[in-house]
Amino acid sequence: MAETCRLNQRKHSNLNPVRFCLTLPYGLLEDEIIQHGVYRRTRNPQYVGYVLMFLGAAAGSGSQLALISAVLFVAIIHVFITHVEEPHMRRTFGEAFEQYVHKVGRYFGVGEKRSNTD
Repeated sequence: MAETCRLNQRKHSNLNPVRFCLTLPYGLLEDEIIQHGVYRRTRNPQYVGYVLMFLGAAAGSGSQLALISAVLFVAIIHVFITHVEEPHMRRTFGEAFEQYVHKVGRYFGVGEKRSNTD
């Protein structure tokens, strides 16, 4: 891991290596909006995957506590996305992010996908 961080840090040589290695896994250093692959279908594929995984585990276990935990996770993630992550994206990318929001739904076509006539 340390070697990977050191090698990747060369691309961003003006950054503190500790900050770089801590923030890179979370995508905080991206300088463009990723719009290819699964990001053409959803703006938040990792969260969709987590939700499906937790709901599947809850259904498979038959545990009501697991189901309640999964639903709570969905609520927390949705609040984080709508009140923290997307405002940050709007400030960082401006009109480019707005165009992306118009084209791609938050969760596979669900959530704040707007037509250009709005």
